[in-house]
Amino acid sequence: MWLKAIATFEGGLAHYNMLRENEGIYEAMLEKYDGKPNHHPPKRVIMIRGEKGWTGDIKDRGLIKQLGTVIDTRLKGRLYSEIENKNDNLHHRTA
Repeated sequence: MWLKAIATFEGGLAHYNMLRENEGIYEAMLEKYDGKPNHHPPKRVIMIRGEKGWTGDIKDRGLIKQLGTVIDTRLKGRLYSEIENKNDNLHHRTA
């Protein structure tokens, strides 16, 4: 499943497409950047979800945190939707 994220970078907006590679491992690929032409964000970021948060293969902790927050928010929303669907299905079977 592709996730889209917009992160701030050097006064501009970096648009990323993110894909889950493995459990807790995501790859973010830069789609476009509308900021300063001489300050481009990384074209590719590998991110790993650890116990204490997100890490990645770049030094920019702020960008990693922004992208990781998008992943966490989307996954949490999807998890809640799945739980609600299961509860609805259970309720319909018992009613």
